Amino acid sequence: MDNGRYSDQHTLQFTEHRWWEKVFDYLRFLIRQAPLFLAVAASFWAASEIAMEATGNRIPLSYLATFVLLAAAAISASQAFFQYRSYTPETLIGESRRVKAIFRERKCGWQCSLARAMLKDRIEKTEERLERMNRGVAFVPPKHLSLSEYTKWMHQRNEAIVRILRAVASSCTSTLPEALARTIDEQSIGVLKFEVEELSSLYDHAERIERECIEIVPSEGMEELHALTRGWTKPIRDGVLELTKILKQLSEIKRKDIKTGGVELPEFNIQFESPKCISEFTERLQSLDASEIAQQNAQADAG
Repeated sequence: MDNGRYSDQHTLQFTEHRWWEKVFDYLRFLIRQAPLFLAVAASFWAASEIAMEATGNRIPLSYLATFVLLAAAAISASQAFFQYRSYTPETLIGESRRVKAIFRERKCGWQCSLARAMLKDRIEKTEERLERMNRGVAFVPPKHLSLSEYTKWMHQRNEAIVRILRAVASSCTSTLPEALARTIDEQSIGVLKFEVEELSSLYDHAERIERECIEIVPSEGMEELHALTRGWTKPIRDGVLELTKILKQLSEIKRKDIKTGGVELPEFNIQFESPKCISEFTERLQSLDASEIAQQNAQADAG
């Protein structure tokens, strides 16, 4: 695959959950506490009546009413605040604390911060496994193939890596940015989460491709050629890393800077280079194929 640059254009809306919107959200939770308010008020009033009857001391009605109402209001308000601060939309219930915190705050560029956090949560362990495999500190059990199976596997290396590289490039520069542009509120988070999961699944495929190169034992005489297939997933990893950097830059932009035009927005332009040694691998594999065909023809002529 030739060196290429994949790019697309999208209009990102830097929405932000403003302070009055947060107050309005809290009031919605507070209104829902009406049954709790009535129950607490009734309970305190009944307990106070019992206590006054037992002691024979009567509290002025105005004092009693004030105490009961303030106590019920305080308990209801605190319960509403707890529910407000712990609220998580159904789409994000299974996500990490930092993802949920980003949603609740929803500062300027929160969509980018949310996408970055969800993506990092999903690929961190995969990236760690890849790094350990490349350093040779992870145990990968060997896998032996017959000569025909091994030859078939070798011929599929190019197509497999090119396909996944194109899919990752498209996801990083087109579908994920498009989902970011469409994410403006709680109802539209599902689209963004889907694209993040799709990209992370491609990252998992990249890990399997890298693992296969390590676990499959090369056929006799193919060791040097087999070694060329190592590290082909690096452009994928570099591209996704570049994506996370762009998302971080976008999430750090301030609303006032956007209004004054004092900020230059980074673009989703990510360069995906050809995997290392793929050209040499292809040439040498084609040379082996040509040699094998010539040998078969020679044997046929001799027969």
